[in-house]
Amino acid sequence: MALVYQLLHINAATGKATVLTDLPQFHPRLLNVSPAAPLAVLLGPLPTKEGDKAFLHILTPKADLGKVVFLPDGTMNVAVNWDATGKTPVLITPPREGSAGPVFYRLDPSTAEISRVEKPALYERQPVTMPGLSLSLGEAELAGPKGSPPIKARPALVTASNPARGERPYVVVALDAEQAELSPMLDCVAYVTQGAAFVREIARMPGEVFLRTRQATRIAVITSNGKQAALAIIMYATDNEQRLPSASEFADAIKPYLPDSGKILDSFVYLAPAERLTDIQNPAETRLGYIPTPPEGYVIVFADGHVKWSKTLE
Repeated sequence: MALVYQLLHINAATGKATVLTDLPQFHPRLLNVSPAAPLAVLLGPLPTKEGDKAFLHILTPKADLGKVVFLPDGTMNVAVNWDATGKTPVLITPPREGSAGPVFYRLDPSTAEISRVEKPALYERQPVTMPGLSLSLGEAELAGPKGSPPIKARPALVTASNPARGERPYVVVALDAEQAELSPMLDCVAYVTQGAAFVREIARMPGEVFLRTRQATRIAVITSNGKQAALAIIMYATDNEQRLPSASEFADAIKPYLPDSGKILDSFVYLAPAERLTDIQNPAETRLGYIPTPPEGYVIVFADGHVKWSKTLE
């Protein structure tokens, strides 16, 4: 069975994918995307009564192939570049008889008309860079179901390093990506996983805003863990005639009541405020324990089950 490629138009806003055409033969150089406009040029051979003729399609956001435009001389030996603005295709063919060098043609995207021109100023690609930002496809082993071997995966990671702070935070875009690529403007990442194509936006924000946002997210997660710990302690007391676990038996006593005991118990500091829950006179102000939220603060767990974040334990 012959391998057939498909040319897809993907709307990043809606996620809708439209098949534009099948491509029995394809090479990356046959598709050239404008560096400055929502425009692309697709080259290919078109069967006719006179034999195969070289043609191109002008691809736009309309999600269709548009008009068929036949190339000068019908040759497939043509390169596509862009004028200085990056918005108008320039076709370059090898020297013809009587010409001293390559022949240049301008393609008007709006009318699909081709006209021969003197060598124009061509677009010079200046890659957009952001210090520390990178995309990588790695190799990893993920834990499989209990009793089964690990699952091999290819996670796509967008990494933003900050040498001044010694940090290198990353975002896992996909756990098993066949391919992934940052956009030329570094504002989104496109990737393919499990036979589907996705586009994810990369949000830019000042470093301090990012750190505050990350800390707020961390506190929200730890607050949820604190609520689970409070509920587990109260449930244990209910099942044991209101007796609270001692500090030495706390971990083993509470573990059956926690869905993710390892993650919570590793960071929870238990204070053992009383022998029995009913001995506590003011549960809303009595602390059962706390979880640190580095770089500062604590999620404090109270005997009535509520939790709150505080910068200090005072």
